[in-house]
Amino acid sequence: MKSYQGTSGNVVGGFPLTAAKNSSTGVSTDGTPYVADYLNDIWQLLQGLMDRSGAMTPSGTVESYVQIGSGSAAGLGSIVGNPAMQHLQSMQAHFGAPGEIVMDFFGLAGSALGFQGHRVFALTGQVMDGWAYPDVWYNCWVGAAANPGATIFYTTSDAGGTTRATTGLTVNGVTGGRYLVLPDCRGLSPIGLGTNTKFGMGSLPTFASGGSTLGAYLADMMQAHQHTVTSFINGFTSGAGFNALTLSGTGQVNNTFATVTDGANGTPRTGLYTRTPGFACNIGMRF
Repeated sequence: MKSYQGTSGNVVGGFPLTAAKNSSTGVSTDGTPYVADYLNDIWQLLQGLMDRSGAMTPSGTVESYVQIGSGSAAGLGSIVGNPAMQHLQSMQAHFGAPGEIVMDFFGLAGSALGFQGHRVFALTGQVMDGWAYPDVWYNCWVGAAANPGATIFYTTSDAGGTTRATTGLTVNGVTGGRYLVLPDCRGLSPIGLGTNTKFGMGSLPTFASGGSTLGAYLADMMQAHQHTVTSFINGFTSGAGFNALTLSGTGQVNNTFATVTDGANGTPRTGLYTRTPGFACNIGMRF
């Protein structure tokens, strides 16, 4: 950027605290002038953010901040898909977008703001008001068709998340229930959505799977196996006396047992490989 202190004498302070200065009267020339350097710094910054964020081009609409609703019912301004907020959209593309999965340690000693103070929700199965967080609502809602049977990211008409609905809030032309039910990820591990065709299981034709539905809960399982117990006798009898023992049998005996339950934690879930309980999500990296 330009060093504004040297561009005009009518400024206050030096970098990084250089500030513009008002003229003393409406026609006076002792204020900070509008010069090409000032405008180009701003224009190139904004255009650069858009160009680097992907396939964004000017919408032809002047930037403006538009809230959902009006008056006392006005919610937070919606950014995603709004042609009048391209600069805010481009910043999201660089620094994070609503709906991304975040694994963090905010809230530990030295971070007094906690999770939400850093614009991050701790996913504990809570119900979120779409009026307050329209971009999360817009990015994460499963849609009207999937809303009746979805286990997470469905919308309701009530803040308790009990009555499913697909009307009550419109964001960027999409209408759904006002409240969005978030997943409870406590005790779960993130598992990549879809089937991993690079990670083969020996000679078997199947591969590791992270489910087929974004946000689905995936039960734990252990690799299916059997235990073979080998013995060289299949019976014995005891006779008289302290050490009297008569062994009988027909040689080696092999008994094969399937996975055995402990009687307290249900029938073991088995499959091609072992995994912890988790939830299906997209795993990627920014560029």
